[in-house]
Amino acid sequence: MSSNTSIENYIKTHAPHINFLGCYYADKLPTIPGKGSNIIANYCNSYNDNNEVAHWVALINLNSENGCPTMYFDSFGNRPDGDDAILGVKTNFKDYMRRNSNGGSYTSNNVDVQCDRGVSCGHFCVLAVISQSIPTQGKHHGTVWREYISKYTTKEANENKIKQQIQL
Repeated sequence: MSSNTSIENYIKTHAPHINFLGCYYADKLPTIPGKGSNIIANYCNSYNDNNEVAHWVALINLNSENGCPTMYFDSFGNRPDGDDAILGVKTNFKDYMRRNSNGGSYTSNNVDVQCDRGVSCGHFCVLAVISQSIPTQGKHHGTVWREYISKYTTKEANENKIKQQIQL
């Protein structure tokens, strides 16, 4: 599992042009993120007993005024709050996305690119933030996500590919 420090350092080094606010616990997200800002959030809340990292998701292009969509990315392809029951937390990501997108409208991916027991969610979130894109079934993906959603790939192969591409 990737640490917040490794994620933050990677984005600041490899994509300094991205308005990246940093990594946050689900219950410590910035109240009003700046226009076009990006966050990688951890499904754990700050009061968790073991200071553990549960699962990373990306909140992309928040409060956008540049015509680009606000996006939510989960490497398991779940919608905001979709992992709450699985991980035993209450995140309110859905409400946060509505409050921090133009007109309450945002896009989320519906493609699962990660192994069930994989630990590369942070890597995939970094790719989503840097590329400012998410994989969505049935739509053009460009070259960024194509190799991860091809019918010729497996989730196990995706784990290896993303760790080679994004070295945290």
